[in-house]
Amino acid sequence: MNNDAAWNTVSSRLILADNGIAPWSTPNPSPLANGLMALWYAPGRSEVGVLRHDVERQTELLLLMTALASTVAGALTARGGVGRKRLVVAAGAMIGGVIPLSWFLSGYVIQFGFFNVVPVVVVMLACWMLWTESARHPVVATCGLVLGTMVLFASWAPVAALPAALAIIAGVSGWIRGARSGRNLIAVVAAGVVLGGYVVLVTLPDLRRSGHALAANGAAPASTFIGFLTALAIVVCIVGAGVFVRARRREALGVIVLAAVSVVVIGYLVFQRTGQPEPWGYYPAKFAWIVSIVFAVIAAAAAFAWVSSHRARSWRAVPVVLAAAGVALLTAATVSPTAPTVSGVFPLVGLVRHPESADHRSELLFDLADGGPTMAARLSEEPWADAFANFWLLQLHSTSSEEAIRGYAYFLDSTDAEEICSASKAWETDVRVVTRDEDLESELEDACPELPITVEVRSP
Repeated sequence: MNNDAAWNTVSSRLILADNGIAPWSTPNPSPLANGLMALWYAPGRSEVGVLRHDVERQTELLLLMTALASTVAGALTARGGVGRKRLVVAAGAMIGGVIPLSWFLSGYVIQFGFFNVVPVVVVMLACWMLWTESARHPVVATCGLVLGTMVLFASWAPVAALPAALAIIAGVSGWIRGARSGRNLIAVVAAGVVLGGYVVLVTLPDLRRSGHALAANGAAPASTFIGFLTALAIVVCIVGAGVFVRARRREALGVIVLAAVSVVVIGYLVFQRTGQPEPWGYYPAKFAWIVSIVFAVIAAAAAFAWVSSHRARSWRAVPVVLAAAGVALLTAATVSPTAPTVSGVFPLVGLVRHPESADHRSELLFDLADGGPTMAARLSEEPWADAFANFWLLQLHSTSSEEAIRGYAYFLDSTDAEEICSASKAWETDVRVVTRDEDLESELEDACPELPITVEVRSP
């Protein structure tokens, strides 16, 4: 429930209130995940306990989407063992399926509220499957990659460059190989028209309206550019080595294309931060993390395919296993800093084991959230508990990401009467302030008597 989780919840509520995605009234550059969340909110929603309901429903959706990502990753890895014993195929499925369940994906999603990342990973892995079949089925693969590009524009636009590059190469190579019938051309053009329509009607207006946000700062996974390049190099080596065992030239070409395009996109995102103290920030770090997840699954699939190959020899498998272990170590270097427990490495285990658990901060937030525009001030014994509640409360009633009150959600010191007045003025509405300090009402009357602030004093 930290960082992006609050605004993702608000964005999903706006879609629900609009009865669908309405870019003309409430623009949203990445509406797919929020649209899914809005669909999940709708059943059983009442007037009381709305925030608790929404948080519980989006947790359910997160569990299902992560399970889907694990299934797709497992299927992708298991394909390398086709023709071998069922136990071998099952082992491949487990190797790939465990990656999305680890802290490296699901933990960071929970920690930072990146609800759109899980759908992005699912679509990217599906696009990779299409690419691996593009030599045999160029038209189907090209159309699928084009539509996957559109879905990723709706999920998180920077990642859309990856399947777009694969689609271009798949289409051109298919044309060269002879897939030139009128029916094939119509199918590809139709998919391209759908993508072009989305880009013109949705993506470009969003870029003109909020392109400056690409330079924004924010909490993101602890990925670095050097670590990202190292992971790319290892994956390229693993997949490239597979060419000599299973003639997987298509996979090697795809990895090289994805690596090259990823470096270009990161360069573009870093360029957008020109003038910032640090060139490496929220968007480059998030992009590098997402690509690393996808590449970790691709590396696991390539290593498993090599090791399980009939043509592989034990000594040939050693460097591949070591390289795959290198990717695993790079992944492990960014896992949770908590104790190495099952719930620490696989955070969703904790949600499944204790679905009813919530700390007092969350209970305080759920209690205050139904009372209209509200602030918590000197309410909890720990100031950080009030700060957590206000982080949500000051955003819940926003209708635009540009509203001034959202800035106070991140920096408000609710122990200071002057700051409470400043936030209330920015809110431009009647505000309820909940406190346990009986002196706060008189302090606010002295500081800003003209503002419509109602103070609710609760017993200690």
